[in-house]
Amino acid sequence: MLYDVEKISELTKLSKVTIYKKLKLKEIKQYIVRKQGKAYVDEEGFKLIKQGLNYDDKLNEELNDIDIESDETAFTVTDKEDLIKVKNDLIDSLNEQVFFLREQLGVKDIQLDSKDKLLENMQILVKDSQRKQENDIPMLEAHFEELDEKIGNIKKQMDERKENLESDKGFFRFFKRTK
Repeated sequence: MLYDVEKISELTKLSKVTIYKKLKLKEIKQYIVRKQGKAYVDEEGFKLIKQGLNYDDKLNEELNDIDIESDETAFTVTDKEDLIKVKNDLIDSLNEQVFFLREQLGVKDIQLDSKDKLLENMQILVKDSQRKQENDIPMLEAHFEELDEKIGNIKKQMDERKENLESDKGFFRFFKRTK
């Protein structure tokens, strides 16, 4: 079964923003399926997200439940330091992702600008070709009328020649008979 962000948000009772942040983690990326531009997570990915949430809840509980007055103070303090170190590492990796995504956005902006310019040029070319076609149509019509006229003239000339040849044949026949 595939879960979308809304469904995961409902099941875990967390905001969609939190779920989107979880989807960006390296461990989850391999379980993401994209269909029609929408991100879905399969069963394994959903289980990992839930496990991650449980781990985060445990970390927060442990941070809140540290008892500094007990004999185990040194042990709990090092756990707290480890937890802080893990959270700082997570923050650093998220900052790196933000930086990387900002760079990608800059590149995409440049690409979009160039696409816009190309589109604008294409529109100008299309308008020019339409104007040219509008000008070419009357010229072609005039040319075809001229050709029709010439063909008509040639046809008349051929008919006249044919008549002349036939009349010439008749005249020569007259001379042949008199001999």
